[in-house]
Amino acid sequence: MSETPRADVVIVTWNSARTVGACLSSLLEDPSNQPYVQRVVVVDNASHDGTREVLRRFSGRYPLAVVRNQRNVGFAAAVNQALGQLSGQHPVLLLNPDVVVAPHALRTLGEALVRQPDVGLVGPMILRPDGEVDQTCARADWTLWNLLCEVFALRRLPALKRVFGRYRLEHWDHRTAAEVPCVSGAACLVRTGLLTQERGLDTTIPMYYEDLELCWRTRDLGHRVWYEPKAAVMHVRASSSRLSPHREELAVMEEGDARWLALVRTGGRWRGAAATWVITLASAIRILMYRSLSLAARDQRRSHYLDGVAKYRALLRWSTQPKPAMTRMP
Repeated sequence: MSETPRADVVIVTWNSARTVGACLSSLLEDPSNQPYVQRVVVVDNASHDGTREVLRRFSGRYPLAVVRNQRNVGFAAAVNQALGQLSGQHPVLLLNPDVVVAPHALRTLGEALVRQPDVGLVGPMILRPDGEVDQTCARADWTLWNLLCEVFALRRLPALKRVFGRYRLEHWDHRTAAEVPCVSGAACLVRTGLLTQERGLDTTIPMYYEDLELCWRTRDLGHRVWYEPKAAVMHVRASSSRLSPHREELAVMEEGDARWLALVRTGGRWRGAAATWVITLASAIRILMYRSLSLAARDQRRSHYLDGVAKYRALLRWSTQPKPAMTRMP
């Protein structure tokens, strides 16, 4: 087997002071990962919570470059800025600042690329803070059926996961390596040159769609997408998006855009229109359900139900908004 390649790492931060230190430490201070890091480029999108002070603690001691933006330019544009700082001679690990890389994970991901020359993108097993596997780390493409099962929570019916859990591949053991349609953009290793070949990420697309678009692009270019559970990371989940109710609402609406665009790409505008109706109906039903449950609940359960009301109100608002344009079609 050829030598395991060192990887360049790209991290985009925005108000990530609570998590980015642990993320960088898992890469740069863990002796099992550090030898496989070529360079880390962090692009900070105008943080105001102490993120820059955390980054300063790592600067000068490690192969770390920090790009400081004066405004939040978005994820895709920030990734492209980072790519401009790299030589293009190494695979690129795209990593969220709220992800901690487990020991030996970087080497394992690199070995998967070396072992399988036709694999263009490899994703690790992603664990939640409770140690359970986050099943969105390896998943199927969006279809109307998968959307319906997700928004109506049909996938929660344990006896019918093979039918209703197709999007998250819930019928399949996520501790088994396999070729999959999509992996999570929270952590994924991209083969050398694949990003630069297409001039980086598409800056017109919304949050939560970038990883889908990157997986589709990988497949369109004739490469496979691979899921490697022997490499593990811990995802503490969107720390920056939980700073305020306003940001939570934006996250819900951005995810609505991502789902809508995914369905339009695979089935045309009619499928996007059908998706809007599905989301509208499901949101209305779940608002009524959560509101009713909150009236009878107490303390934490009541707070949980009210969070559900807020989420689906945001999604209902999304259904009335103009939909985004898609500039990069197959």
